[in-house]
Amino acid sequence: QFNAKERIIELETRLRSEGLPSHDTHYLRSLKTSVNTSPALQQKYFAEASDITDATADGHHRDRRFFSIGHNLLNDPQEFEARLNSLIRNFQKFVKANGLISWLSHGTLYGYLYDGLKFPWDVDHDLQMPIKHLHYLSQYFNQSLILEDPREGNGRFLLDVGSAITVRVHGNGENNIDARFIDIDSGIYIDITGLSVSSDAAKQYMSKFVEEESSGESFSALIEDYNFDENDYFDEVDGREGLAKYTIHELMEWVNSHPDDFTDAEKNLVTKTYKKELAISRSDYAEKDLSPKQRYLVNEKYNLYNCRNQHFSSLNILSPLRNTVFSGVSAFVPNRPIATLNNEYKVPAKYGLLSFQGKVYLPEFRYWFSFADMKKFANLQLKEPKITRLESPLNDLKFSDISLLITNILKCGFHSVFASLFNSFDSTVYRLKELEIQYDPSLSEEEKSSLLKTLRRGMSKKIKSPEKDPIIYIYERKLWENVEKLLNASNIYNIASQVEKEKGKEFVERSQQVYERNFDGFRLPDGGNSKTVNDLNSKGLNLFGDNKKTSNNIFGSDQKY
Repeated sequence: QFNAKERIIELETRLRSEGLPSHDTHYLRSLKTSVNTSPALQQKYFAEASDITDATADGHHRDRRFFSIGHNLLNDPQEFEARLNSLIRNFQKFVKANGLISWLSHGTLYGYLYDGLKFPWDVDHDLQMPIKHLHYLSQYFNQSLILEDPREGNGRFLLDVGSAITVRVHGNGENNIDARFIDIDSGIYIDITGLSVSSDAAKQYMSKFVEEESSGESFSALIEDYNFDENDYFDEVDGREGLAKYTIHELMEWVNSHPDDFTDAEKNLVTKTYKKELAISRSDYAEKDLSPKQRYLVNEKYNLYNCRNQHFSSLNILSPLRNTVFSGVSAFVPNRPIATLNNEYKVPAKYGLLSFQGKVYLPEFRYWFSFADMKKFANLQLKEPKITRLESPLNDLKFSDISLLITNILKCGFHSVFASLFNSFDSTVYRLKELEIQYDPSLSEEEKSSLLKTLRRGMSKKIKSPEKDPIIYIYERKLWENVEKLLNASNIYNIASQVEKEKGKEFVERSQQVYERNFDGFRLPDGGNSKTVNDLNSKGLNLFGDNKKTSNNIFGSDQKY
């Protein structure tokens, strides 16, 4: 937890005695503003380019300050993916270098589950962090311009923390995001939310969380201690700042009795928040009879934490965090990712063929393909006379089908698809081996932990970025366009075909190594003895070769490791 009032006193004492650096001064000012902000009256801090009418611009996922209509990333999917990849890689390196903790959440965590990458339809990243670390972020790095290590890329990012981070409830819903890590060359961003105890209602999850923490005791028995009179006082306030101490019922009464002191927009925000609170008391939620203060005490007692968008989790679901690799860099995920995701989504238990939003996940490639593209390169509708039809069912591919589909992908001109497959190979096979170890029931917790540590120490640092640096990508694309102007179409075709043929062959050969459990990348040095080699090829389940087995319902529950 974080005590804002204690931090304010500490900083004011230092200010009087020795002065404060500019970061601390701004942080103190922000804290004082935040603690005097009513959750019902807080103004929206982050501004997106939501009013852009061009749907392909995706303005509601771009920061207004850095959005350029002429720079429409969705018309160049490769650059878009490169920028999203650069964002997450640089943020992960930034927090690690500065001793901060964050972990993958929401759709970002869900995408990671399958192949260690984001979902192809996601247009941002989501991360959570403890409330204390959110305050460290705010105090020491807010409004910082962060430059990527020039040996690795050319990224430029703004770290922007909101102005009311001591408000830990949903309130009027205008400030669900605490901070953003923003690519200033495009306006795309990472959403960062802090988790803390609050007085928000966990609603449909409350009974499950509390009873899990309390060995199955019923929720009604557990909250008997919290049926007391809070003795809240409805006092006169001195100016707008005093409104922060009011409950929403008191604030609604104050607004109704002082209508001239509030704008119509403010009245609407208070009414909106008031109706949400009334809805809880009239619902069938476990906490319907508890006041906000009582809800806070219950959440605190049972280690329930939430962000301002009312996503709840318990301590034993989150902790201890697990070290892994996402987009080719070190990252943390919750202790129980399946439980985390099932609180928000419904994760299919089986690891295998999946389809969603016009995409198809093929486990043999560890990749989400556009189904429209797949119909062409697999010639499923027999509309491509020059493309050999895929005869095997999509849920029962043979290894020979991998070679066929790679050939067809290149013949159909899906160059960016192949580039993504090729460049993400190491990232996705790393995640494959993680899954094979994590979900193998024949391995003990100690064996899993040891094998995962060997995998992480031996392979993670060798994984290349699954995407190019965006600036280098743009530069090389311009160079290629200049080459195209100098050579005739036949020469261009021959050069491109030769390169793709070589890389396609390499992809198939490496895939065959994984299929036969003979992959060079899984032969790793022992941590204590560089001359000793641990061969992880045969360790864990065989999800690549046997992913059709009905027993591969690995996502039915979390495993200890």
